[in-house]
Amino acid sequence: MNDMSRFSTPVAPRQQPVPREQTQELLDLRSAASAQIKPADLYTLADRLEAQARSFPQRPFLIYGTDVYSYAQVDAQANRMARVFYDKGLRPGDVCAIAMENRPQFFFCWFGLVKLGAVVAFINTQVNGKPLVHALQTTEAKAVVVGEECLDNLLSTEGLPDVPWWLIEDPENPHDRVLPACVDQSFSEQIARAADTAFAREVRAAITAESTTLLIFTSGTTGLPKAARYSHMRWMSSGDVMEVTMGATAQDVFYCCLPLYHGAAATSVTSTALRVGASIVVRRKFSVREFWQDVRRNNITVFQYIGEICRYLLNQPVVAGEREHSLRYMLGAGLTSESWQRWLERFGPIQVFEGWGATEANANLINVDNYVGSCGRVPDWSRTNLRLVRYDVESDTHPRDEQGFYQLCQPGEVGEAMGFIVNHPQIGGGRFE
Repeated sequence: MNDMSRFSTPVAPRQQPVPREQTQELLDLRSAASAQIKPADLYTLADRLEAQARSFPQRPFLIYGTDVYSYAQVDAQANRMARVFYDKGLRPGDVCAIAMENRPQFFFCWFGLVKLGAVVAFINTQVNGKPLVHALQTTEAKAVVVGEECLDNLLSTEGLPDVPWWLIEDPENPHDRVLPACVDQSFSEQIARAADTAFAREVRAAITAESTTLLIFTSGTTGLPKAARYSHMRWMSSGDVMEVTMGATAQDVFYCCLPLYHGAAATSVTSTALRVGASIVVRRKFSVREFWQDVRRNNITVFQYIGEICRYLLNQPVVAGEREHSLRYMLGAGLTSESWQRWLERFGPIQVFEGWGATEANANLINVDNYVGSCGRVPDWSRTNLRLVRYDVESDTHPRDEQGFYQLCQPGEVGEAMGFIVNHPQIGGGRFE
């Protein structure tokens, strides 16, 4: 554990930007990492999981309270799941939804589905009614794996698609209601009886890296949530990129307190931890009271945030020893300059990777310089598909030149970030999936 008590003054009273060449060097490393997996590669998330389980079977992967699951144990549980899903009739390319809170069984179900080449649709555990009907209809899910803790959402919703619900028991939230016939209440028993030996890779042998593996819903700020496609390639590249960005290693411990149905927890945290063979501390829901206890108890080193979480933590009373912790990296979005500076002054010199992007976006930006208040910069525009184009706020339009093209922003002008679409058989980055 790092003793940060010696830092008694603001860490960054006034920052100077690092040299542009230094920033570009790291951005180039990120670009190279994102290109390791090719679209046509016969390589999937399941292949990476199985390889890591063979490489370090006893290393802790998931930590949930006092329960610890090694890489081999997670892989074995996923094998059980894959067999039961296959016996239920799921095949490569079929969509199966998961409605479950953060817990190890979420990962077991998710990884079991990818082992047989199915597409996994993550369902927001906070929705019911019309948004839930919309989610299941648009994904065309053939079944729903539902955690016992999420049953009320489905039971209170009319007009759901006529598909089976495969129930995963939750000892922390037992349900005592009479359930409809579509609910398979013996599903957990079937999993317990299934063999945990390696699931046949031949079942997914034709699945390429560019194939869709996840459907992750947007936040729905402009209407009903929309399902964004995530390929195996894009999901794994997220971990490849963050490995070189942070210098993540197997000794890191990631904190997963954001909901897994959200892209941040399901991609950045899980993909990076799996890539380097690190551990993930799983918490059902973010807790202000338990946050620092979790960090210290588990020696957590990496934390995925959204801006509101940091604000909640900063609003807590100051206590002794706040700088005595293991946290060294934070990655996320929405951290204001004021909160960022207060965070550093209060909790010590933690490197923050503030980013800009979207679940469905084909371009992104990230602050690799630890410069307070920034979500990143682009030293060399010729090395990215990201562009900033002029935007007229009053007319809500993008001015165009004489040829009808958007106009690039100049310093000090209002603009909008866009990513031009890259369509190339050997390049995964920049695609719009």
